[in-house]
Amino acid sequence: MNHIEVWEEAIVGEPVFIHEDEEYTINYGVKIQKKLDGSLDFWNTRLGGDFYRKLTIDQAMLIYNFGFKIGARMISIETIVAIVNALNKSISEHSKKGKPTDELSSRRKQNLQKIHEYISAIKRHGSYTKMQDDIDEAIAKILNNDI
Repeated sequence: MNHIEVWEEAIVGEPVFIHEDEEYTINYGVKIQKKLDGSLDFWNTRLGGDFYRKLTIDQAMLIYNFGFKIGARMISIETIVAIVNALNKSISEHSKKGKPTDELSSRRKQNLQKIHEYISAIKRHGSYTKMQDDIDEAIAKILNNDI
């Protein structure tokens, strides 16, 4: 997809905010920002803290290759996988020290459910059947980052 197609897909049914020299919307944990010159920037909003982190080139390519709705969900899956891995480490450390792990385990379960929801949504998307093998391969690479 080109930048116009990506922007158009991102804003369908979504609120668009105007701020100084940009328009933007946030969906699936990704902020897509359109500048006055028509260029796009993408930001991960799921990382916590006070600031968003600009997407890597590889992450932005997920959006250009698969469209905003599928690509942004893949980026969210990637972020949530990192969160689950951190929770796994914390659960292990707490277990070794005899500390309770119920809250951490509950958060882990919620995040795994969110991954499942995003994968299901990707597979229901109209473009999925046209790009099924490529999308499945990209998701497998993301999920192979542990869990």
